[in-house]
Order: sequence, then C-alpha cells, then structure tokens
Amino acid sequence: MPNGFHGSREEWEQLEAPLLELDDRIWAFAEPRGLHCVRNYHNWPNRSVSWKRGDMERKVEISLVQGAPKTYDICVLAWRDVQRTRYAKKADVKRRVSFAELSARLERFLDEGIALANSWPEGNLERT
Repeated sequence: MPNGFHGSREEWEQLEAPLLELDDRIWAFAEPRGLHCVRNYHNWPNRSVSWKRGDMERKVEISLVQGAPKTYDICVLAWRDVQRTRYAKKADVKRRVSFAELSARLERFLDEGIALANSWPEGNLERT
C-alpha cells in the first residue's frame, strides 16, 4: 500500500489483528531458513520474509487487500539495483485469499513463493 494506513488506532488494530495471529508461525518458518521478517511495510498491514541470493533481493509478501477485510494477496518480488537503476519482477502466488485459507496454508504459500523467487535468474528482471 503506497500511501499507508490513515485511520484510527482502533481501526489499525482491527486490520492487523489477524496477521498478529500468524506472527509466531511466520517467524518460526523464517528463522531456520535464515530469512528476514518485516511487519507492516509502508504502514500497511502486511508481513514479509526476505533474503538475498546472488545479486538479487527477494521476498514473499502477505498483504491485506484494501477494502476487503481478512482477504490477502501473497506475492513474490525480486529486485536488483545497478547504479541508479532498479530492475525488478513481481508475481502473485495467490490473490484474494481468505484468512482461514491463509492460516491453513501459510507455510505452503511461503514455500511456493520462495521456490518461485529462487527460480528467477538474475537476467530475468525488468527495468522499473
């Protein structure tokens, strides 16, 4: 969410609450794999795991869909900066997932995203 959240503390707590339920599982998944975890990037309810492989940064992100409470998109991003130019690629693992499905398949979604991001060769990025 580029512009972030603009609402009350109570609204934020309501939006983030489902993701808080998943935090322990996300961190337990990430730690033995050497992945870095981030919460609420760009001030929006989301979670991501990231890593660097070769010259590329990669991440799997779980993000609340705006206007669809308890619905999430899972996407994969990879990028590399060369001088002042960013090269990147993005793909969806799954869109518009209910919280129940996200919770039931969390580790599978993360595994799928990691495998997809790791399959991208460094020359397969587009200038942004």
